[in-house]
Amino acid sequence: MALATPTVSNTFLCGVIEGFYGRPWSGSERRCLFQRMQAMQLNAYMYAPKDDSKHRCDWRLLYTAKETGVTFIYALSPGLDMMYSRQVPLLLRKLGQVRDLGCRAFALLFDDIEPRLRGPDRSAFKSPAEAQYCGSRARPCVSESSYLATVGAKLAPEIQVMWTGPRVVSKTITAESIKEVGEALKRKPVIWDNLHANDYDMSRLFLGPFSGRGLDLAPLLGGILTNPNCQFEANFVAMSTLAQWHRAALNSSGGGSGGGGFSPEAALEQAVLDWLPSFAVGGGGSHGTEDGCDSAKQNASCLSEKPAAAEATEVSGLRLLLIGSQILSCWASQILSC
Repeated sequence: MALATPTVSNTFLCGVIEGFYGRPWSGSERRCLFQRMQAMQLNAYMYAPKDDSKHRCDWRLLYTAKETGVTFIYALSPGLDMMYSRQVPLLLRKLGQVRDLGCRAFALLFDDIEPRLRGPDRSAFKSPAEAQYCGSRARPCVSESSYLATVGAKLAPEIQVMWTGPRVVSKTITAESIKEVGEALKRKPVIWDNLHANDYDMSRLFLGPFSGRGLDLAPLLGGILTNPNCQFEANFVAMSTLAQWHRAALNSSGGGSGGGGFSPEAALEQAVLDWLPSFAVGGGGSHGTEDGCDSAKQNASCLSEKPAAAEATEVSGLRLLLIGSQILSCWASQILSC
């Protein structure tokens, strides 16, 4: 998956991909997303919902993202039926239309497609890599994959490549695996992270913290973008803990203060405490707005009292677990009643 972000080529991309199968998020949910990302210091959003047939929605959101300091990355997935030898001008025309609307960062996605060339492309190109995955699908392995070697040798160095890790959904991603793919691609990969994705099993929600990725990954990567749960409001913890990981990585590499290391458990506790005000009676929360970001209006009857800030910071692990369970139970009841 190629990612061209010329305006932020030296920036570590850290943010969210709307890249799942299922109903895309609404305009109000995206506005809320950009506000939360700004508050969490996340800097990139990729628009790539699999079930938007045109990958084209409310273009005003481009400017909303820009105003909140978030790089908007527009993605196209042309690989299902594109003839590379004939249709590149059509691709450029579509990207030009989006560029004229203010977008300056683009991604071309070639995931979940047939790996073989078709028709005239067979005689025009030696391999799909010349015309246009994850570690478990590299043949025979990452270091010896001709596909990855071709991409690394022929793709312009300023274009980044996205990588899901050793698997499509990777429980852990090690520095050794990233070094291997980085050498094959001749550039630092950007992780398309499916750790919290649930579009392959919509009966589940993934509400745990960002984990299984050490801080030693950061110097080896061009960024990490999480492709989370389809249910927008379920992703506060995923976003918050990723943002905390990123801040810890910056402190670790830049010699900044704030302690060393990153604890997923501590990050989860902080995320739940930050999320609490949105569920309190009468509380707008630090991330609430009138355009769809205020969960308190929907959940006013769920919590009987709003904990004071001092109480929230001193809450015990057991109390935190009970509050978190109450929030999730309340939130789930709202979803099921829709």
